[in-house]
Amino acid sequence: MAIKNEVNELLFILKNDHHGVPLIKAINLDSTQEIFEFKTSDELQSLSDFAPPSLFLYEPNAAVLKSGAFKLVSNRFNIKKLAQHTHLYTSELAINNFPGKTYRINYIHPYNKKKLQARLNGQKANVKTRNFPEKTEHLKTIFKLSDGGERFLFFTSSEAKKWVLDCSEVTSI
Repeated sequence: MAIKNEVNELLFILKNDHHGVPLIKAINLDSTQEIFEFKTSDELQSLSDFAPPSLFLYEPNAAVLKSGAFKLVSNRFNIKKLAQHTHLYTSELAINNFPGKTYRINYIHPYNKKKLQARLNGQKANVKTRNFPEKTEHLKTIFKLSDGGERFLFFTSSEAKKWVLDCSEVTSI
């Protein structure tokens, strides 16, 4: 269970006569209530398709990520993962009721420090890293970025490629 995308509690309901696979409910309480339910067997039987970044980027909420439903998110919403360990998803279409945040990808920059310094230096953005070798604070220092604004920069990688996804949050679909 998460409150405003911060996991606070793990709740267990145990029944003496239960012999099946447990049902997992990943709940995020915010201005709305996001619930993602699944059985562990659903995740084990799921396969993910992979694709490079497209038009939309999807970031599951913290409760879904902590629950371990990485492949199942891809299957349920018919979206592709960027990489096996990235846990960011992409598609050409905007999706309703995604349990997390949706971003529109405005630009995809190959990770090249010199070119990015010229483009990003001294700007305001929300910086996030997923499956990336450098830490957020270090990237903010390198590119002289200050926190805030409506811009989101995702530093991420897939196989041998590193990208910076320059995004804006989609608040309604």
